[in-house]
Amino acid sequence: MGSMTDDEYTSRFLELLTYVPYLTEEKSKIQRFISGLLVAFKDRIEFDETRSLEEAIQKLRHFYEQSKHITETNQIGEVMQRTKANGTEREQRLKIKVTRRMSHQLRGSMH
Repeated sequence: MGSMTDDEYTSRFLELLTYVPYLTEEKSKIQRFISGLLVAFKDRIEFDETRSLEEAIQKLRHFYEQSKHITETNQIGEVMQRTKANGTEREQRLKIKVTRRMSHQLRGSMH
């Protein structure tokens, strides 16, 4: 599967399947389909005991969408953590302004 999306992988697999007409058993098609998947998808589809190629394709789509959602959620969480730790850009600029004013005031009061 590599860097392909679920739809790209499925389309390519179905295209290549037309070149192996001797592969007629559903179980063999499923095994071939699953063998090219990323381990995370492979394990989940095998665990569910898929009975047809169409079912394997549907499960891949479902798990792929889930993984995209999880990835997006994790990325949002990371950004929020960084923002929380570092403050927003606006807050950062405000801190710099306040620090500069305080430094300037301190220098002025020392004279």
